[in-house]
Amino acid sequence: MAAEISEQFEDAGANLMHSEREIAEMLATLVDGYQVQRNEALSSVQHRLLENTDLDATSFFGGSNTSLDAGELDDSNVWGDMEIQVLQLWDVDHEAIAQKGLIGDHSGTTMFTAFTSSDLPRLEEGASYRLTNVVTDEYEGEYSVKLNSKTGIEPLGEDVEVAETVTTLEGALVAIQSPSGLIKRCPEDDCSRVVGSGSCPDHGDVAGEFDMRLKAVLDDGEDAHRVLFDQEATEAITGISMGEAKQQAMDALDTSVVEDRMRDLLVGRYYRAEARQTGSWYLVDEVEAFHENADVAALRAEASSLAEQLGSEMADAAA
Repeated sequence: MAAEISEQFEDAGANLMHSEREIAEMLATLVDGYQVQRNEALSSVQHRLLENTDLDATSFFGGSNTSLDAGELDDSNVWGDMEIQVLQLWDVDHEAIAQKGLIGDHSGTTMFTAFTSSDLPRLEEGASYRLTNVVTDEYEGEYSVKLNSKTGIEPLGEDVEVAETVTTLEGALVAIQSPSGLIKRCPEDDCSRVVGSGSCPDHGDVAGEFDMRLKAVLDDGEDAHRVLFDQEATEAITGISMGEAKQQAMDALDTSVVEDRMRDLLVGRYYRAEARQTGSWYLVDEVEAFHENADVAALRAEASSLAEQLGSEMADAAA
């Protein structure tokens, strides 16, 4: 497979920075280390090497780019073109990521990531663009697009119409899914995946950089919705800052205590969330406590009072 890739790039006139042995090691890491299918590993390595050349993705793979619809992505490592509107830009504190946010078109929405190393023009919130040579990505069943060094960005003269996907969810937060709370993400330039046990699925052993998130289930009595909170939204719903989360983890020598603390604070309480749907997840923009929490608070106060009363009666009986 490594020989095939090397020959393919040589025939295209590219001067690769990696030897055939290094390419073989990349493939082995994916196939043997992470049980990736051989054809998927081949495509992944091809695309990774392609970003470090002057070759055009369309001519390299032959044919024309696929026209991608934001709300209908269903495969990874697909190169294509899109006409989109930038709906929201998110704050990022990872030096490898230039921009991250939500884009949409007539079909729906998806997330995008632009990397610092690609040195692309910055997208503006609310503006519409034609994007060429973007590549799709998949993580935990959710699809997004990556802007890379081959991506072309052309402002459009009129706004792209976006399907309305902002939803108000109201209900009880019934579960928190792991990993939530204080997590670590891969620090590599082309990656922000969650690091588990000191290992990134794409890059192996890495130190990881701290982030906060909350993966939860909000039940409105009829449907259970999977909701995802970024750092800002997580801090808003929990009242726990990044600094406080790090301190809690440091005191316990265990990052899982932050998730446990959030579970104690949130599960069983009612919330109203403004969220954007992407695939099977809702990405929370704003969240507030729902009025039924007053009833929960009253019940807890009553239970506390009864416990104190019982304790006093038991103390009198013992005396």
